[in-house]
Amino acid sequence: MIFWKWWTSFICVGLTAAIIEYFVGGVSYIWENDSSYITSIITFIFLFTSLRIGYYSYILRSYDRSLKENELESSWFQADAVTSLGMIGTVIGFVMVLTSAFAEIDVECTSCMTTLVSDLTSGMGTALLTTLVGLIASVILKFQLVMLERNIDA
Repeated sequence: MIFWKWWTSFICVGLTAAIIEYFVGGVSYIWENDSSYITSIITFIFLFTSLRIGYYSYILRSYDRSLKENELESSWFQADAVTSLGMIGTVIGFVMVLTSAFAEIDVECTSCMTTLVSDLTSGMGTALLTTLVGLIASVILKFQLVMLERNIDA
């Protein structure tokens, strides 16, 4: 039963991402606007960890095997790591804003101010997008881990 709960959550995440991409273009927007590429790292860690949780749930269901006491610790660490990576992306985004936008500013030049606003929005986009992806990935992974641990304890 635990495997099907994991499978359902994994498919729901994939369908949600596909629907958001189809109607809003949200996934491609994130890829195009994250100049630090931290969202790619977060996505890779999320997929790896989620598939690993799925493997554990399959092993529990199919082979009636129990997990060792500390076997899920690395998965919990990865669930916390994606949140930390999102926060690191926030700092990188703010550093990008502060270093590039205000380097050589000429307040008299209108086109310079337009470039400044563009640089500010790009850096802020990186900051907020990495935080958003990190938090969402962490919540989903922790949800899957709690489901798995409840089944182990039952």
